[in-house]
Amino acid sequence: MDEMSMDENKEVNTTQENETRSFTENDSIWENAKKEPVEDIPEAQPFGFGETEEKKDFSEPKTKGSAEFFSEYVPPQPVYYEMPRSKNKALRILGIIAAALVIVMLFSLVGASLILPKPSFEIDEDQESPEFSSIPKASDMASEAPLISTLPQPTRKNNVTGQMPSFGGIAPEITNPYNPVIEIAAHNMEKVVSVQADVYKEENGREVLDARIKGTGFVVSADGYIITNYHVVAEGTHITVRFTDESEYIAEYVGGDETIDIALLKINAANLPVVALGDSDTVPVGEFAIAIGNPSGMGDELSNTLTVGYVSATGREIRFNGYKQEFLQIDTAINPGNSGGPVFNSEGEVIGIVTLKSLVSSYDEYGSAVDSEGVGFAIPINTALGALEEIFEHGAIRRPGIGIFYTFYDEETAELYEETAGMHVGEVTVGGPSEKAGLMVGDIIIRCDGMDIVTGEELVNLVKTKGIGSSIELVVLREGVEMTFIVEIVDLNK
Repeated sequence: MDEMSMDENKEVNTTQENETRSFTENDSIWENAKKEPVEDIPEAQPFGFGETEEKKDFSEPKTKGSAEFFSEYVPPQPVYYEMPRSKNKALRILGIIAAALVIVMLFSLVGASLILPKPSFEIDEDQESPEFSSIPKASDMASEAPLISTLPQPTRKNNVTGQMPSFGGIAPEITNPYNPVIEIAAHNMEKVVSVQADVYKEENGREVLDARIKGTGFVVSADGYIITNYHVVAEGTHITVRFTDESEYIAEYVGGDETIDIALLKINAANLPVVALGDSDTVPVGEFAIAIGNPSGMGDELSNTLTVGYVSATGREIRFNGYKQEFLQIDTAINPGNSGGPVFNSEGEVIGIVTLKSLVSSYDEYGSAVDSEGVGFAIPINTALGALEEIFEHGAIRRPGIGIFYTFYDEETAELYEETAGMHVGEVTVGGPSEKAGLMVGDIIIRCDGMDIVTGEELVNLVKTKGIGSSIELVVLREGVEMTFIVEIVDLNK
């Protein structure tokens, strides 16, 4: 009897050991699988206005100087995927799991444009041609990757000179001022387009599709001019636009500006419906901010989604892509794919162009940025049109400057940190006018053209007012000694 009990106990113990070993082995396999890199799922990378292969830090280092006390912002961060590659089955299964997690996380990012893996070029050949005109469809493009020598390269040089065409159409007649959104939507849906830029890379001596960037644009002239964001099309080798009736056009890059983040496209079409353009200089706080865009990119069921909010602030200054610029602040919901889309007022006129999703309000315990919900930004339409007009007239936007980066200390801040009040030069552009004049890192600018530096804006405004080709007198402190320099104002874009 005792021997039988002992045998039973041995069997139970053996079973428990097997079960424990089984769980332990499974746990070990899972832990190893989690540690094994999954090459199929690339990291999301910032599009960076033309940069897709390396991350760029758009924010300047914070210092104790008051000039750096801007709220941090995040430029549009498109979702970036490389083309899928074949792997073994185990990795593919883990890749699918990881991809699902990545997709969920990416839709909480601040990006307003979307980059997806290569879909099929095939389009229903029975689809009717666009009623505007007969032009090549995307399906007419070779389904196989063309040779390198046949591909146009995205140099993104502005290809326009002369007078800018007349842009803008007629605003809708609003019959219900208490709820104008319905009429605004009905009047403008067909004037908003999906924008797609295909990015190719070299592989085995051929160009293959590497990524597909998606955003939004809107028609500003009946003969086919379309405005969108620069970062949506900056890297695109082939650009296409699609209307709500699914008609599709090959688009040509006409001109744009990386800093302001605007681009002008042209399609071969006629008699297109055109949005009305408003006056962003007169927009009041509390005005409607109605956005129409493609939150998940071209060809998806969510295309031409309308979201409604309000203008939270006007003339909001943010240091964006290296320059301080003014934006319309809106609380309208902005999603991946909205980049380049229009923002309408209560009259159905475009007052802005979606570009920034949100500010960073804080950082979590892992150092990841936490967005401020309900804080978005749009380029004022007057800013965009003024920039395009200058591009047509001069071939590019001219930016007067003297080639320095600085941190400003007012009297109070300087006393607090035991520094000297003024503009502390932190960087001098190599070969720039300030370097040629003799300025050095560490110099403290205290006067410009005989005017004391009080707020840090005096020098900036004076440079803008005097313009390219003029000179400015700077008095600086260098190791306690006052020195005077004459610096030429040049076009920083050259």
